[in-house]
Amino acid sequence: MLACRGLFFASKMALMADLTLVSKSQLANTVERMKGTVKRARETTKAMTERSVASALTAGAGYGVGVMKKNFGEGGKLYIPGTQVEADLAAGVVLSLAGIMGLAGDKSSELLAVGNGVLAGHLAVAGYLHGLPGEGR
Repeated sequence: MLACRGLFFASKMALMADLTLVSKSQLANTVERMKGTVKRARETTKAMTERSVASALTAGAGYGVGVMKKNFGEGGKLYIPGTQVEADLAAGVVLSLAGIMGLAGDKSSELLAVGNGVLAGHLAVAGYLHGLPGEGR
């Protein structure tokens, strides 16, 4: 849609190539509309990029939890040494709370995405283990 608008403005500018037929106010109005279109396109692109990065961070953190539990855990569980607290659960809660409280400044949304991914990975593995017969329960 933006491309169509750009073509419309470009064709309008081509028609206004003979500046003797165009008033300064018409030209200024067209230029301002073009600037607005470019500004909206930049804002839309920035928002889409931020959402894409957050999704990738969440998915990557969830995947990382699965790999960590498989390679370092026992029976799908990885505890903080000397406790009965699962490391990924604790990390997910801490990261999510830090992101919610804004402790990372302008990067808090990314921190929240990672925390959410860690919690999602933990819950996915816990749900899988709960469905297994025997030890997993």
